[in-house]
Amino acid sequence: MADLTVYLANTGNGQKIPIALEALDIPYTIHYVNIAKDEQFAPDFSKISPNNKIPAIVDSFPADGKGFLSIFESAAILQYIAYTKAKQLGKSTHLYPADDIRVKAHTDQWLYFQIASLGPMNGQWNHFKGLSEPNPYGVQRYETEVHRIFGVMERRLSEVDYFNGHGYSIADIAIYPNVKFTLGRNPNFQAKYPAVGRWLERVNGQKGALEGIQKAADAAAAAAK
Repeated sequence: MADLTVYLANTGNGQKIPIALEALDIPYTIHYVNIAKDEQFAPDFSKISPNNKIPAIVDSFPADGKGFLSIFESAAILQYIAYTKAKQLGKSTHLYPADDIRVKAHTDQWLYFQIASLGPMNGQWNHFKGLSEPNPYGVQRYETEVHRIFGVMERRLSEVDYFNGHGYSIADIAIYPNVKFTLGRNPNFQAKYPAVGRWLERVNGQKGALEGIQKAADAAAAAAK
């Protein structure tokens, strides 16, 4: 039996966690949360994720031996599985080498960049674009901000191969689903941000990247039956 149960939906946030777990060869079980049916508001899930959002995890056998541990918020989960759980299971901590204060700081800042900037702004842009009656102000506002954020990433990736400047990490994993979706839906982004496009191809080739996305998609398909 796997220690970890991952509560997710097939969204960018949900995909991050299986990507990391696949990369680290950490066993896990998926519990699919159908957000279209408001399953994130179920009382049992609220106990795991008080903010009623995916992803969340439950570790049945954490390192302290004190029983179940639940964690919500994708950044907190990535940090936990890539360092604490990886060390407990004798796995590599290369995705989050938190014992090196410099690498940790550089990883954290780009991880939080995704949480605070890229993810929310990308989400708002897609929301306003997807309305049955598009809101021109909302579309323009958030498209402008998404371009600004992609400009930040383009400058960074013109200097380094991966965001923390040291190697592939949970910061890249957090950013990857948003970038993959945006470049796939907006071909002009590929031309305008070539360094981001090259980074995307590098991450596509990383162990667990495509596999993790597929695991989330498979779980969505199984839940729909």
